[in-house]
Amino acid sequence: ATRSRHRKRARDCCTSMQLLRSVRPPLATRLALQHAALLGGMSHEFAALDEPELQQSLPRHCATMKAYQAELLACGAANSAALAAVFGRAENHGTDRLRSVVWPWLEPLAGTAEDEYEHLGSVWRHMARDWTAGGAAQTGHLRAEVLRLLRGEGLASGAGVPPGGEVLVLGCGQARLAWTIASGLPGARVTGLEASEAQLSAASFFLQC
Repeated sequence: ATRSRHRKRARDCCTSMQLLRSVRPPLATRLALQHAALLGGMSHEFAALDEPELQQSLPRHCATMKAYQAELLACGAANSAALAAVFGRAENHGTDRLRSVVWPWLEPLAGTAEDEYEHLGSVWRHMARDWTAGGAAQTGHLRAEVLRLLRGEGLASGAGVPPGGEVLVLGCGQARLAWTIASGLPGARVTGLEASEAQLSAASFFLQC
């Protein structure tokens, strides 16, 4: 009887876990919820600027911070559009219900050790580093060095990737390095391997694949 009760509890536990997984929203919705939480935090941080006493005692400060808030919210709106373009439109699952179910994805933007690369903060950091002019100026030399070595330049053996050879890029992120290698080694077969759905979705958008 005791063993039977344990089996029932195990089945109930598995059923609960399956139910939680079944309501986990799609990637676009998870990222949109994180972004909405960030915008909400911004509004909360600036709420004191609407207090009459503060406006009367520090009018110049309030005006400056209001202008700063407007700039941040404008950037937030642009980021909302970028999220929709890269990951698609978020589905409307009922925000209040989702917040109670998917709380791990509404943690601070840095994420946890388990889901860091699925988090919005990581998506933005990788995108800025790999696919913007400013990021390329800072990290382009590293990708160029990898490509140089794959060509066999600077190696004692002088042996690089042969024509038609294969290159596997582990943890390719948003695939900028894989794209650089494929562009610089015509004829080579380049495969990028990445566990993060968010990073791969961004890579597919930039590479149109």
